[in-house]
Amino acid sequence: TQNCEDILLNFLVSHVTRLPPIKVTQRKQYKETMLTGGGRGYPSPWNDPDHFVQRQTCINAFSKIFGY
Repeated sequence: TQNCEDILLNFLVSHVTRLPPIKVTQRKQYKETMLTGGGRGYPSPWNDPDHFVQRQTCINAFSKIFGY
């Protein structure tokens, strides 16, 4: 799906380098980003419960593809 590119990139880099994934933090606090849509004038996908389901589905698929 469209919201999994960051997850795929983390899997790919970890697979190629044989190092654990890195954690990249948000620039804004989660609560602030969630309420304001990140300041971009449209609703944040983080408000949509399906967003987390989609991302978990991506993690499961990438784990299977990369053999983890």
